Amino acid sequence: MALTYCPFRWRSSWRLSLHDIQANIDRQTEFDEKRQLYFDIARRKIEFTLINCGNEGLSHYFSNACVEGYHNYMLDALDIVASECEASGVAARTLACIADVLGCLAGDRGGLRSGPAANKQWMAAYSMLEGGDIRGGVRAMQEVRKLWMDRPDRLVRAARHYEGACQILIRQAVMSARQFIAISEVDLIPMDKWVIAECAVRLDLAGGWTDTPPITYEHGGAVTNVAIMVDGQRPVGAKAKRIAECVL
Repeated sequence: MALTYCPFRWRSSWRLSLHDIQANIDRQTEFDEKRQLYFDIARRKIEFTLINCGNEGLSHYFSNACVEGYHNYMLDALDIVASECEASGVAARTLACIADVLGCLAGDRGGLRSGPAANKQWMAAYSMLEGGDIRGGVRAMQEVRKLWMDRPDRLVRAARHYEGACQILIRQAVMSARQFIAISEVDLIPMDKWVIAECAVRLDLAGGWTDTPPITYEHGGAVTNVAIMVDGQRPVGAKAKRIAECVL
């Protein structure tokens, strides 16, 4: 009974052709809503990846945002993450992401991304970051950035300053390792006794420096190297000894 009834209902149902559907919808509104949905999802994914130190590149979201006119939407999200996070490593990656957005906006019209980052307008923000005030530094950079969005060359220079700020925070993140280092008093080495340290030679085969930020943030890093002996000896080393008087 049910199998007979279903085809009957299907045949008697009201049908719309593709032409009818297109005549009764606003296609531009549909596209706009789908575009907004895409960037809403992208924004949440970016925030989640940054806050949780996710191992995922985000640069494709930034390039899409610049093409579709959503760059300010992305910059707002990145500003919030950078200013509200407590970890300097997270803030460093977020500032590198802002630099990527600015670079995408400039395209190939703004010159090289590498270069100086010492304009006086950014120095107050740098000082805040150096002093540990991440929130204040990020907000100060945001205000200066608004003045540098008018030309491709200024966008690239702004990107350089964000990368400079990123380096400040990377240094602070690295220096936080000091909490795991303990220094204790030991007996001095006897006079005129040599202390020798030796190691093998490292050969970099591929990928050198790709494992260092900010490159590794968005593109990953893979380095292949080997350690070798030379004629059965460790060829790299140093030696030192204590002497009674200083000698130049």
